[in-house]
Amino acid sequence: MWPRAWGVAFGDVFSRVFAVCPCCFADLRGHTLYGIFAGVWKVELEPIADWLNTLDHKSRVQILAAVSLLEEQGPDLKRPIVGKIKGSSLIPSMKELRPGSSGRSEIRILFVFDPKRKAIMLVGGDKQRKWDKWYRKAIPEAERRYLVWLEERYGKETDR
Repeated sequence: MWPRAWGVAFGDVFSRVFAVCPCCFADLRGHTLYGIFAGVWKVELEPIADWLNTLDHKSRVQILAAVSLLEEQGPDLKRPIVGKIKGSSLIPSMKELRPGSSGRSEIRILFVFDPKRKAIMLVGGDKQRKWDKWYRKAIPEAERRYLVWLEERYGKETDR
């Protein structure tokens, strides 16, 4: 556990790298980065928290730096950090976060902004040497997770 005496700024860096809340040092599942960091847009990491915790230190740092940019700029953030996704029949506004990658990896995170202006990180993975194959598996999984997210958070009355 990170000593609180080391300060909030150091705790923020720690939380970004190890996916824990700098306020309570709990796992980020159930937390959002909004309120911890000063962005305008909320970013929900819960759906990819387990995957994030399997990554190496450098990859997590790069992902959370990209997430920080997304918090600041929201839907206005474009390439090279955010790209549009084609191929989703259920979620035409699906996007991908394209953080810098360590080594030979090509990390991508599929996400969408929900009705409350929150970026929901749905599926993360490394598409290195898998290009189209990775998207064929990840897009349907992202669609499924988003439908579950909407149902759990907002009920059936919510439009996609």
